Amino acid sequence: LELEKDNLRAAFRWATESSEVELAVRMAAALRLFWFLNGRWSEGRRFLEDALGFATDTMPDQALRAKVLYQASFMAQYQGEYARANSLCKQSLALYRTLENNFGLVMTLVRLARITLYGQDHKACQAYLAEAATLIESLPDSVAKARAYRDIYLSKFSSPGPLTEQTIHYLTEYERLARKLNDLTELPLALTNRVLLHSIQDDMTQANVVAKEARQLSQEINSGYINSRVSGLDLFIELHNEAFDMARKRLIDMMESANQRNDFILALFLFALAGVLWRQNLPLWAAKVLGLANFPANNGENHPNLVWVERLPAFHGFYKRLRAELGEEAFAQALATGRQMTIADLDAIPQPSVATVHQLDALTPRELDVLQLLAQELSNPQIAEQLIVSRRTVDAHLRSIYDKLDVKSRDAALRVAQERGLLP
Repeated sequence: LELEKDNLRAAFRWATESSEVELAVRMAAALRLFWFLNGRWSEGRRFLEDALGFATDTMPDQALRAKVLYQASFMAQYQGEYARANSLCKQSLALYRTLENNFGLVMTLVRLARITLYGQDHKACQAYLAEAATLIESLPDSVAKARAYRDIYLSKFSSPGPLTEQTIHYLTEYERLARKLNDLTELPLALTNRVLLHSIQDDMTQANVVAKEARQLSQEINSGYINSRVSGLDLFIELHNEAFDMARKRLIDMMESANQRNDFILALFLFALAGVLWRQNLPLWAAKVLGLANFPANNGENHPNLVWVERLPAFHGFYKRLRAELGEEAFAQALATGRQMTIADLDAIPQPSVATVHQLDALTPRELDVLQLLAQELSNPQIAEQLIVSRRTVDAHLRSIYDKLDVKSRDAALRVAQERGLLP
């Protein structure tokens, strides 16, 4: 297709100029994945938006119309135009309901869940996910089903609350289907999400094994989009190892690529960069970068990008700590300043000295997670369940916490933690 892209453009132009309605709509819908994987997102959107001009409610094939509406909503969402994506996807959903097409229903429901999540309509997001969950298990295995599992997992990962076994089940099914169907466009992405989960669970041995496979697959496919996501593998490992200088450089590179595609993931990278800057003891710059990412001044605690970033042990609780460190007035001013910035302004961020990097009172991010759950009076097995780690791992974290705080009991650990400001 890459070799024929000029012919494809000419064929589509001929179809639109000759009023070959069905051909134009079918071409636009069929080529969406090609434009998407090769990073030509704006061109793919233009094809789809032009096709929508023909795909009216009077065209004979309403299933085709539902498909092109869905594909257009997909591209609008990935370019961060959530209102447009929401409108298109709701039209697609209504058609699939009328057509009683369960595959189409599940695809549009999980897409709407992602769209409404980023619009911070958590109630609508959960409603769409709940309906999709009632339908997806009964569908036959297919690429569409694999991608639906992916979107359910990603929505739940970026929603407030613990990562449950059911949430991880969706990732497992996504990976299983990608392998079964030999879907080389999805398997590297499934593996990348698996590496992230392993890093959160402190299982870096397995994370490195899976990362190696994901890198090999990404090199074979050589897709701009897939490479942009798989490049996060090294970022996850650097953040786990608290190699913040390396992580910061990698994020800057990833943002340049995302900015060229007008990729909505740019905002997530900015949130991660804010976390890195905070750990580098550059709190004012961290808040400015949040402003550049259009972080809301109020009620931002459940923003999906913040939820995602704070799942990483390196950034646990960073938002509240950042606000407390700056104070409300300075934090609000920095956000406002950041909203006037551009990506190019990030070049002005100073480099920290090693001595100024936040050490979080000698406790690791995962130990702080355990400490927070101790304060909620959870038992060791309950803590293991919440963090999705083994009981033995929790016991090891507790021994380390006791040693660092120089105490011998839970109560004493909580008292000292309160005195040192380690607990809210």
